[in-house]
Amino acid sequence: EYERLGVRFHRLDHSTPGHGLGLASVQAVVALHGGRLQFGDARPGLRACIDLPAADA
Repeated sequence: EYERLGVRFHRLDHSTPGHGLGLASVQAVVALHGGRLQFGDARPGLRACIDLPAADA
C-alpha cells in the first residue's frame, strides 16, 4: 500500500488523529526540489527516504 502514501487524504490508520496531508505535503515539496520520496518497512513503523539532487558549488 506504499504507492498510496503520498495521496492527499489517504490514511492507513483511522484510529489516530490526522487528515492525511502530511506525507502528501512532504512529497510535493521534495518533488518541487527535483527529489524523490520512497517508503519501506521498518517494523514496527515505516521508513521514509528522501533523495535530493546535490546543489551546484
